[in-house]
Amino acid sequence: VVHRNLARFAANGVRDGEVVESEYRMRHTDGRWRWFRGRDLVFTRDADGRIREVLGVAQDVTDRIEAERERERVFAEAHAARAAAERAADRTARLQRVTASLAGLLTPETIATLVVAEGCAAVGTPHGAVGLLVDEPDGRRAFALAATQGGDEAADAEWQRFSAELPIPFAEVVRTRAPLAIATAEEYRARLPFLAGQVDGCGVTGTIVVPLETEGRVHGAMSFDLTDGRAPD
Repeated sequence: VVHRNLARFAANGVRDGEVVESEYRMRHTDGRWRWFRGRDLVFTRDADGRIREVLGVAQDVTDRIEAERERERVFAEAHAARAAAERAADRTARLQRVTASLAGLLTPETIATLVVAEGCAAVGTPHGAVGLLVDEPDGRRAFALAATQGGDEAADAEWQRFSAELPIPFAEVVRTRAPLAIATAEEYRARLPFLAGQVDGCGVTGTIVVPLETEGRVHGAMSFDLTDGRAPD
């Protein structure tokens, strides 16, 4: 194979017998780009010592290049996921420390108001709510809305008290004792179709729900709705 890029060799001062390795891409006749690894050396010079011809071989390394890029992509996604998990764990710990530090202080309503304010600041949203577990006369458990921030007044009034047996995030995090994140408006509608009005009417694009737990006892849950288009991380 005669290498025509003699100027590159001359500019780099390639010596006779020196093998120059490089990787480059070329467009295939089918329109796709293919990567090659070339090994070239000076083949002939003119009477003045200038390079006349370069001899080389090229190997198609497209599969290797694409595999390396795929590994890099997977590594980057894994790193981002790990970082997001660490941020979520730190955020949850901060929220739990807030509730633990307020245990036994003031009234439940005052504590809830402080928790909502601190929680909204930690999550970075103006929209939050706290529901405390209470016992109904028939012995069943329910949530009593103890505090809200930045929410819709009509919705808050509708949800002042609701059953802990409803298939909603508050009940789920109390049962599992684990935080829950809904990342998109579409996921919100799919998981909570009867609350779709909150997405359409209030512009909710994601939510984070965390159980309120102190000394091994779950007292309720708090939620933080995102309305700026970003997903919870």
